[in-house]
Amino acid sequence: MQIAGMRQHVVAIEPLEPMIERLGATAAHLPGVCARAEAIPLRDACADVVTVAQAFHWFEQGSAIPEIARILRPGGFLSLVWNFRDEGVPWVADLTRLIGTEALDARWSEALDAAPAFERVERQTFRFDHRLDRDGLLAWARSRSYVASLADDDRAAVLEEVERLWRTHPDLGGAPVVTVPFVTVAYRYRRRPGSRGAGD
Repeated sequence: MQIAGMRQHVVAIEPLEPMIERLGATAAHLPGVCARAEAIPLRDACADVVTVAQAFHWFEQGSAIPEIARILRPGGFLSLVWNFRDEGVPWVADLTRLIGTEALDARWSEALDAAPAFERVERQTFRFDHRLDRDGLLAWARSRSYVASLADDDRAAVLEEVERLWRTHPDLGGAPVVTVPFVTVAYRYRRRPGSRGAGD
């Protein structure tokens, strides 16, 4: 999660210490705080924008939504982003059958749409292509939560199937570079002026 403050400062909130260390090694200018969305160690109404990419559905909504409202100034924005594979492409649909789906259930949106502190402003979709070689495709598949959480033997078997797909699928055929098509879905919510944030 990133929080952009009124003086154009950006603070990264991350619950895992190794990720904070990685951030410090690659973007030393960007301050990072090891914390969870359910308990953000920042003062009230300090942020103009809170951005969450690929993570909001993991939060404990009952705690995270009022906590985000607390740190946002009235009229500030909560921006949510997810990237989804375009499974209308045949080989991508086959990949999904091997590694699992990225589909989300609706509970996150139901909770946020019902929160008195927020109103939905807009939803937009964008397309982009992610180009990967063989090793990049396998590393990307390995990084998916539904693959990374498998037992070692099961994960190895899935990755072997992904490698076989890369070698044998008629749309790929072991190509040096493959293009994974994605659809980005972005939502923007506004912090309602006059609402009580954590007290909602």
